[in-house]
Amino acid sequence: MKKIFIIGSNSQFGMERSYKSALEKFDFEVEILDFNNLCNSYIPIKFLKRLGLYIDIIPSITRGNHFVSKKIFAERPHAIIVFTNVRIFPGAIEYFKIFCNNVSFYWPDSIVNMSNSVFSNLKYYHNIYTHSEKNVEIFASNGIISKWLPFAGDILLSESYNPDEKRQTSFDFSFVGAYRPERFEAINELMKSFENSRFLIVGLGWKKLKFCNENNLEIVNKMVDLNTFLEHTTKSKIALNAIDHMNYPSSNLRFFEIALSSVPQLSTFVPEFKDKFIDKEHVFYYRNLTELVEAAKFILENYDEALLSAAKFRKLIDLENNYYTRSQFLVNDFV
Repeated sequence: MKKIFIIGSNSQFGMERSYKSALEKFDFEVEILDFNNLCNSYIPIKFLKRLGLYIDIIPSITRGNHFVSKKIFAERPHAIIVFTNVRIFPGAIEYFKIFCNNVSFYWPDSIVNMSNSVFSNLKYYHNIYTHSEKNVEIFASNGIISKWLPFAGDILLSESYNPDEKRQTSFDFSFVGAYRPERFEAINELMKSFENSRFLIVGLGWKKLKFCNENNLEIVNKMVDLNTFLEHTTKSKIALNAIDHMNYPSSNLRFFEIALSSVPQLSTFVPEFKDKFIDKEHVFYYRNLTELVEAAKFILENYDEALLSAAKFRKLIDLENNYYTRSQFLVNDFV
């Protein structure tokens, strides 16, 4: 069986696991190498481990590069996919290419977060992929050829979830995610406009904030995996997706995770998807707080229609916007 190494994070919240489970469906053996944890294991002092979250501790990163390079020498994988801000040295990438003809890089984050070292390393990879179509343009303007590989819904890791099951809703609105100013602003605006509605927030950083209507608010102060996310989201009539401004003009991953739930999604407008995931046909977009309230009113007043729109969005996930089809795109590029 041919082997693939994914070099990134093995966190339960990471996209690497989604690609692992999908690529295994193509009869590959897939191993995730958690590079940051690997480098951290070479730091002997706890204080320095914490410091390593904020600055590069070069000796540990060097040992991490050595470990991965030796593993690739020994196991000769068919493909290597490096994710996000992993601190792989350019010389290590060139070394990987001696033994592997498919050394790829995937950028699934805001372009704002791309470090100098990651950006300068792009030219060394065989193939480059990014979640945002705009990033393809940005890379091209710097002489780098890349391909658009958007986020997706994980129908494999969430296969136990039945989107057609009828559920009792305890809340009118839900939001799952960490605090951001624009998210707080959106939730507070909905609270002002829908005084009798119940709200559920699941995520970190919300507990100490002052909301305009706390009597109808429940906060669950934790990060959640995909299946727990779906459990919480389906408790509500509407799932809010207030997207971080730095994702513009693309979506966040939550855009597709909400679609998995078949709950009507009230989302920040996503220019890159306006012709694919259409307003009021699949999702309900807003560009400002006025549109946010208007869209929420429309959903509540036309809820059966909104449920049909959410079901259509889910069908698009099942048909072509999942990690199996995204992985097929990667596999087709393998030589």
